[in-house]
Amino acid sequence: MLKNTCLEDDLVNLEVLDEDTIIHQLQKRYADLLIYTYVGDILIALNPFQNLSIYSPQFSRLYHGVKRASNPPHIFASADAAYQCMVTLSKDQCIVISGESGSGKTESAHLIVQHLTFLGKANNQTLREKILQVNSLVEAFGNACTAINENSSRFGKYLEMMFTPTGVVMGARISEYLLEKSRVIKQAAGEKNFHIFYYIYAGLHHQKKLSDFRLPEEKPPRTGFFKIKDASPEELKHESWKVVEIKRDSSIARFCRKGRDARKSSVAGDEARENGQGKEGEKTFSGSLWGDNKKNLIKKEVHSVYRILAGILNIGNIEFAAISSQHQTDKSEVPNAEALQNAACVLCISPEELQEALTSHCVVTRGETIIRANTVDRAADVRDAMSKALYGRLFSWIVNRINTLLQPDKNIWQFCSSLSCSSAEDGMNVGILDIFGFENFQRNSFEQLCINIANEQIQYYFNQHVFALEQMEYQNEGIDAIPVEYEDNRPLLDMFLQKPLGLLALLDEESRFPQATDQTLVDKFEDNLRCKYFWRPKGVELCFGIQHYAGKVLYDASGVLEKNRDTLPADVVVVLRTSENKLLQQLFSIPLTKTGNLAQTRARITVASRSLPPHFSAGKAKVDTLEVIRHPEETTNMKRQTVASYFRYSLMDLLSKMVVGQPHFVRCIKPNDDREALQFSRERVLDQLPLHRDSGDSQHPPPGLFPPHPL
Repeated sequence: MLKNTCLEDDLVNLEVLDEDTIIHQLQKRYADLLIYTYVGDILIALNPFQNLSIYSPQFSRLYHGVKRASNPPHIFASADAAYQCMVTLSKDQCIVISGESGSGKTESAHLIVQHLTFLGKANNQTLREKILQVNSLVEAFGNACTAINENSSRFGKYLEMMFTPTGVVMGARISEYLLEKSRVIKQAAGEKNFHIFYYIYAGLHHQKKLSDFRLPEEKPPRTGFFKIKDASPEELKHESWKVVEIKRDSSIARFCRKGRDARKSSVAGDEARENGQGKEGEKTFSGSLWGDNKKNLIKKEVHSVYRILAGILNIGNIEFAAISSQHQTDKSEVPNAEALQNAACVLCISPEELQEALTSHCVVTRGETIIRANTVDRAADVRDAMSKALYGRLFSWIVNRINTLLQPDKNIWQFCSSLSCSSAEDGMNVGILDIFGFENFQRNSFEQLCINIANEQIQYYFNQHVFALEQMEYQNEGIDAIPVEYEDNRPLLDMFLQKPLGLLALLDEESRFPQATDQTLVDKFEDNLRCKYFWRPKGVELCFGIQHYAGKVLYDASGVLEKNRDTLPADVVVVLRTSENKLLQQLFSIPLTKTGNLAQTRARITVASRSLPPHFSAGKAKVDTLEVIRHPEETTNMKRQTVASYFRYSLMDLLSKMVVGQPHFVRCIKPNDDREALQFSRERVLDQLPLHRDSGDSQHPPPGLFPPHPL
């Protein structure tokens, strides 16, 4: 049973609310496993780093349409508040889950979805199961182990749950942003590739099907793409490499942990170990996650996904060597024909055509096509760009496929809307934002820069609703309120996003110059970003620093220009369109939106779209032209799009979804950096508090600082 509510459930009720008091109360509650605390309208959620039995159907019933003060603080209460506001006010809601990486944002999002499906009375059991299950599938493809989080979201996810006017859940839609594609080809020390690679490798190994996908039994693919460098053939044969089945009530989903550690940290239990995790993982991936009925992915599509994933792993084994010729000395070749054959076989394309696309490129000048050889470095860049494009487009396709699966039944939707005289197209939504947390690693690159800019934008949104708009409301009502001092990060956002002299605009400008280097980029930053938020450390050429709202971060500019360009040669696209894998054809025939995602539209593949340029297809006839049903959001010239421009449009799209809803805030906090239960670091918690200010004034909060929730 639940304990009685107390004064400390909402810290606004305390006589004194300074930082020491807040930390003391949070620490005391955390020691009693009371991980949730209100501070006005904000729910503070401390990561327990252990499973708690407070999320059962019994607890769901307790947090259903009751006053907030009736029960202790809980994530279910936040979900219920959003749901009740939506139904009562007929207004969209937005739940913003923020916090550092490893603070528990993803699990909090799971629990909110779980409770909303309960509140929404999903009488269609199949729909309810699908909504709950897709999280595991999306995480398998979009999450990875980082140095500070074993299940870190490497993309931004905005899940919109759709309800009828009477509050019945009818469907859902996922919007994905800013997938960290670079992780496919390279991971920092102590980090891993996306979960799905380990997942599928272990599953195929258990089923003895690795050879069907040209994946080696004795030696896993090279560590750049797939880190199993410590695994021996004997370990792969036994229980050392196993996949822990994803459970919705897991605090962390763990993949491919080595023997002793897997047994220590498994959240799936003895049954999963006895059955063999590879077998369970494969069963979960192809069965309960993908589904066996006709409404879910058919077996042929699942097999195509396997082949594309295996193709990416095999591409990672392709290496290049320089060759000399009479007229040119910087040509490249593929010395290991087997690696090339394996990749081409799994992707169902010609190995000769693949080699041509990797080691040469077309240049059209004055109507004449010139074939130029690629250097070893350029060939490696093309290989890596191909892998990133394969994974990025596959991820978008999976999200689009999930959205098709979860879309509301139009007939029922229109019928329910007609009863309430509201628009069937408008509906009512509860949006849930789960996005990567602020990151500051030993080495920070372009990926961390984008992640941290996104977090700056979320922090600005938080500041506006919690501080600025609340104070404005008090002023409009004539209430005498003491102005609250808070760090407005709008000037910092302007430094990043404004045109033409913002950091992203300068990056795009430098990316257009073929002769530009990472050094000239940093110099351009220093010349134009003359403000207190930017600095250039002495004695380090390719570095620059940013003073973020969460602290100072030093960024390594090495490779930033190339990452921003993210160029995929047209020759590679054409070769991939020749694949006998229908899904692969589709991935490279559907246009991209302004946010860089695969448009949710159909592409009609004609013979011409699969024909090759002249130097690839001597003697092959070309007919017709590629016909693609254009998407309204498709950009007119995708060749000029950069990662920074995709990023900018992604932020705009995300905010456009968030601002239409009434906000609810959940701030997740990591109580320690060792991921240990019951350990509470006062300094670390204080750094993460959303209400943390530099001035440590001891005072009762002025009216409007932490607005009280209606009882």
